[in-house]
Amino acid sequence: MLSFFARNPVPVIRTIFSGTLLLLLASGCATMDSRSADEVAEHRKRYESAMAELEKVSFGSEKVVSLHPRMIARSKMSAQRVEIRAEAQDDGLQFANRSATVVGYPVMLELTNEDSVVVKITDLEIRRRPPHLVGRYEDLIGTDPIVLQPQESWVGKFIVSRKSGWYRVTVQAAAPEGWLAIPGPNTRSVYFREETNANLGSAGYSAVVTFWNLSEEAATFRYWLTADDGHGVPKSSFSQGLMELEAGEAIQIEVITDTRNWSLVTAPPVEEEGGE
Repeated sequence: MLSFFARNPVPVIRTIFSGTLLLLLASGCATMDSRSADEVAEHRKRYESAMAELEKVSFGSEKVVSLHPRMIARSKMSAQRVEIRAEAQDDGLQFANRSATVVGYPVMLELTNEDSVVVKITDLEIRRRPPHLVGRYEDLIGTDPIVLQPQESWVGKFIVSRKSGWYRVTVQAAAPEGWLAIPGPNTRSVYFREETNANLGSAGYSAVVTFWNLSEEAATFRYWLTADDGHGVPKSSFSQGLMELEAGEAIQIEVITDTRNWSLVTAPPVEEEGGE
């Protein structure tokens, strides 16, 4: 299968921690609940009291979690520390191991689409910790993204194992079925799709890329088709140029490439003098 994606020329830094012991400790989510019925009831009472108090107070300051499309997050956290079994969200979303007991602080997280386009939250990971085990990020939504209309919000309730850095969000503009969104300030409602097949009669592959502007305004951006795995403007490409699309217009390009595994990179149309 072709590994294909669109990205802006902005570095993405990932830090990966490895260690057999940590992995073994973090791998177990469910634990035997050895608490008495009174202890369980007490933690449940504390949790419900904490959530009731959180409902009364305002969310904290805004944090921008995505610029293009623009998504902001606000949260609030209880000082109560509880140990309870995880519950499903109000809309039915839940973690894969929904029977696990978790330890930490009750919180509420609000995610708001402040953009003019429909967006989808493709990944929402929450840092959780079962009793006596190392905490880890767990995926709430799996394969079903949360879709938000412009100015729409989603609110989740969680027990988190730390007071900061307890959630991670990935968001992108929603796209018509079969299409992918191109991120960036100059590509609102601009989408693409591709098809790469063996080039009959000669070596290499034939790549067909279609750009489609569903905005009510014209869109202009630079593009590169490249096998370069780096970030930023590619050092090499087998096709590049300036794409100009009128409102509602679709343009298709076809090129020959030596590899089936390539990427589309886009950037704003104006390049700074001496910049990348």
